[in-house]
Amino acid sequence: MIKLDKDDVSDIIKLNRLSKIFEARLFGFAPSLCAYSDQFNLESRIRILAMQLGKKIEKSQQGYKICLHRNKGRQDVLESKLGKPNVEMIVEIIEKVKNIRRHGFYAFRSRVERQNGRKSCAGAEGSYHIPIAVRNIYFSTRLVEAFFQTHSAKTEEALSAHVDSVQWIALIDEAKHNIHNFEMWERSQEAR
Repeated sequence: MIKLDKDDVSDIIKLNRLSKIFEARLFGFAPSLCAYSDQFNLESRIRILAMQLGKKIEKSQQGYKICLHRNKGRQDVLESKLGKPNVEMIVEIIEKVKNIRRHGFYAFRSRVERQNGRKSCAGAEGSYHIPIAVRNIYFSTRLVEAFFQTHSAKTEEALSAHVDSVQWIALIDEAKHNIHNFEMWERSQEAR
C-alpha cells in the first residue's frame, strides 16, 4: 500500500480538478459526441485548447505591474498594510515566477526531448516525470495567487480584508524558496 503525504494528496486533488476542467473544455470544443470521441483529431483539439488557455492566462496576468500603479487607491492600501519595500519585493518575485513559468517548463521539456530523442507529447511511453522544483513553481507558489486576488477585490474594504488575511511574509519566503530550488535544479540540469 502506497502512503501519500499531505503535499502529494494536495497535488493529486489539484491535478484531478485541472484534468476535469481540461476534459470539459475539450468536450466543449468538439462539434459533436462523435467528433469528441475521435482520437485522430484529439491532438489538434488539445493544441487549440492549450493556445487559447495560454492566451487567456497571459492576458489576465499581463500588465499586473502597470495595473497596480494605475490604481492608486489599491496601491496605497497595499503599501499601507505591507510597506512599500514589501510590495516592490512581491512584484519583483512575481515577475520572476512568471518568467520561470513562461520559459522554464519549455526548456525542461526540450531537454527531455533531446535526451529521449522523441517528442514528449508522444503518449504514455514518451511521457516524463515533472521534478518537484518545477511542480512547486507552477502549483505551490501561493504568493502569485494571493497577489492577483488583490486585483479582484471590488471594494477597498474587501481589498483591506484580503491583505490582512494573507500571511505575506510566509508566502514571500515560500516563493523565494521555490525560486531558489528551481534555479538549483536548472543548474544541475545544465551541468549534465
